[in-house]
Amino acid sequence: MIRLENEKDYLEVENLVRDSFWNVYRPGAYEHYIVHNLRNHPSFIKDLAYVIEKDGKIIGHINYSKGQIDYGDANSKEAVVLGPISIDKRYQNQGYGTKLIEYTLKLIDDKNMPLFL
Repeated sequence: MIRLENEKDYLEVENLVRDSFWNVYRPGAYEHYIVHNLRNHPSFIKDLAYVIEKDGKIIGHINYSKGQIDYGDANSKEAVVLGPISIDKRYQNQGYGTKLIEYTLKLIDDKNMPLFL
């Protein structure tokens, strides 16, 4: 089941993000702290923060924010930025991340939201 994240999910999602990234790219993890702070940042797109559940437990999370692409010649363009995306280690490489990405990209398309704003 894929659904919009809500406030009661925040702690469970942050723990999932931490555990998903723990010791992957460096000792420990800080991606959960990024998710925590991003929710209160003006760039956060709340309507694109989704979770995926299996047997009533959140096993995945995705969110998007507004960003900017700098072309290096004084030109830049606003864009929708994906991430972080997290999947419980027990469910990685089983297609759940792909499902979250495809689902949310379809929402963006259905709402006629440009990937470049």
